[in-house]
Amino acid sequence: MDINIYENALPSNLYEEIKDIITSPALGWRTSKNIATTDDPKNDHVLNSYGFAMYPLESVFDDKGYPTADYSLGNSEFYNIFLPVFLCQLDRLGLKSSDYELIRIRVGLLTNQGKKVIHDPHRDYDAEHRTMLTYFTTEEGSGETFFYKGQPDNLEVYLANSPKENTMVDFDGSIYHSSSSPIKNVFRYALNINYRKVKKNTKFVKKG
Repeated sequence: MDINIYENALPSNLYEEIKDIITSPALGWRTSKNIATTDDPKNDHVLNSYGFAMYPLESVFDDKGYPTADYSLGNSEFYNIFLPVFLCQLDRLGLKSSDYELIRIRVGLLTNQGKKVIHDPHRDYDAEHRTMLTYFTTEEGSGETFFYKGQPDNLEVYLANSPKENTMVDFDGSIYHSSSSPIKNVFRYALNINYRKVKKNTKFVKKG
């Protein structure tokens, strides 16, 4: 499967700066109803997911020029802080920024629930894209990201990847995946970046 793992994903100074920002208690996390898009009242992991997303300016308007539901987050003051992460990771992958475009940057925080909680398998978008997932905590054997093979009604775990600081997992966005809550650490911090090759006349629509 198209899943690639890179250690030392960011230059050390940039990594430490971004880590200081996302681990600051002053950041102002927003609760997420669910880490994916499933709205199932039976889920017992509703309260342990926090995060916020940032979108390029042009992506927060629909075809008629109206702001989308995510407009309030689209021009976050953090956008210009986190954008260099995307550019540096393109460098790490040996890719040219002129050939790729950003879809979304999402900062995520999961809290310890006193037990292992695995979130819903999902894809961030149905359209063709790639994902860069970068960890800001290390937790061997827990807090894994699970990658699946098979169809939605018959998924099987292909890889369970444990978080490691400054490690990026770059993968095909068509692969179903899910996060899990930390059971050794108090918090699990990760940065999720969705991107794609530049294509003309193609519009992304956020799910959910």
